[in-house]
Amino acid sequence: YMGCILTMEDPVLGSQLTTTDAPKIVFSHLHEFLAGEFVVIGTEAGLIYGRVSRKIQEQGCMLVENGVQPATVVDMWYIYVSEDLKVICLPNVSVGKYMKDLTPLNSVPVDLSRTSWMLSQSFTIGEQVIIPRSSGGFSVATISGREVQNSCVVCSAGHSNECWVVAFEDLTKIVPPFLCGKLVS
Repeated sequence: YMGCILTMEDPVLGSQLTTTDAPKIVFSHLHEFLAGEFVVIGTEAGLIYGRVSRKIQEQGCMLVENGVQPATVVDMWYIYVSEDLKVICLPNVSVGKYMKDLTPLNSVPVDLSRTSWMLSQSFTIGEQVIIPRSSGGFSVATISGREVQNSCVVCSAGHSNECWVVAFEDLTKIVPPFLCGKLVS
């Protein structure tokens, strides 16, 4: 179904994710997308709406270990982020899918307008961040450490990645750097 809608009206490409849609956004490496489907992606300017153009397969992984690119093929998605057809290419795990019939569990309203979502961001222990919930929506979490994961969150190459350990609601979760939203003033 071309041109899936998020709410009653199609969102403006490149505009900020609305608080109405936020609880129904889910990030997962298991998602498949359709050409024309509206999605959400993280940028330096926050979480914005995009529209899927097409899927491609790329050699290598965006998460490089010790300067060495693993030999693997990764499904990537070309996403339009503006009406003048500016495109960003991202792996599945970095693209948020709108789940219309989702009833999010324990999702709390979070101000996403002042967040930055970049792979290269650094955090400090004790810093508050925004993370997506696997059940939909977002939560405020606190960085409690770093941990090396032995399996990649982007590809199936089996190389390790350095991730952030975050604590929220009496839980601990390991999150890749590009799924931690930095609070900016």
